[in-house]
Amino acid sequence: MSFFGAGTFFNREKKEFLVKGLPINIRYDYINNKVELACYYPMPFFKTAKFELTGIAPDNAEINYEIRYEKLKTASNRNAYFHATYKDIPKPDLGQDMTWLDTRGIEGHQQWSGSFLGTSFIFSHNANLNTLEGDPRFFFDDSKSPQAYGTGTEEWAGGGDYWGGENMTLPLAGHPCGSTEKKQQ
Repeated sequence: MSFFGAGTFFNREKKEFLVKGLPINIRYDYINNKVELACYYPMPFFKTAKFELTGIAPDNAEINYEIRYEKLKTASNRNAYFHATYKDIPKPDLGQDMTWLDTRGIEGHQQWSGSFLGTSFIFSHNANLNTLEGDPRFFFDDSKSPQAYGTGTEEWAGGGDYWGGENMTLPLAGHPCGSTEKKQQ
């Protein structure tokens, strides 16, 4: 789910679009009782491609998919591969940097270069918003200083006021799911 811009399908406000971004979206079709996930990132491949869905029990999910592609029109040495990475930091250490991405060793190469497209993450569990005040830093291409740096995780995701306590989605930023108050049992 993080790949599509949300860490969970929890849609507490019952909106049509949980995520409505330029490159990805999560749409609820309440009439047909289904969730549609879409990705519009170009993902070049030269000979074959492999797509995997994991963690889905066949007994409780019907999965339909559509993959569109077109023949590569440029030389293979003029294209890049698409990579998506996942990092879980369940309990951040107070006062310590959280490394969200480290490109060393990707694809079996110590040195690596590429383009950074974005992040998708869950800020809190049980409405604990402590991680919002961390300063995100991204180090690429063996740099000793960050190429991307924020002054707080909430600003990184376009929510300097904690999104006014609301869930929201914008073309390039958002807070699609989560709560500012712990759910009472």
